Amino acid sequence: LPAMVAAGRGHVVNLASRTAVWDDTAGPSSAYGTSKAALVRLGQAVAAEVATTGVVVIALSPGLVRSNMTACRPGYASMGDAEFVTVDRTVDHVLALVSGAHDHLHGHLVHALDDLEALGARLATDPTRRRLGLGPVGVDDPFT
Repeated sequence: LPAMVAAGRGHVVNLASRTAVWDDTAGPSSAYGTSKAALVRLGQAVAAEVATTGVVVIALSPGLVRSNMTACRPGYASMGDAEFVTVDRTVDHVLALVSGAHDHLHGHLVHALDDLEALGARLATDPTRRRLGLGPVGVDDPFT
């Protein structure tokens, strides 16, 4: 990070999760959810610290990806491909986010299924939407 700040540019994409801001009732996730919440909070703090340096900090939720971890979810065997996000989709989002074309998403939480252009337009009208940080209990899905 210091080298990026010194250069006046750079991108940090933290791989977060919905469980950082929204309870996942599919199974126990206390350690996972807590660690992802900590990562989102760290991203929020770093985003504020580097806001004027040219360094962009974004949290990306990759979505539900087929993995050994998700194979432990209740009902996994009956879940269809449409319920999962491909690794390629997440990689494409990371590449788009570090391209510089979406630097206006600095300090925000992005999902791998987001249309980045549409999200940018929504944030232009409500810049507080999906700002990295913790919200009050009972808030609807933060990914809407």
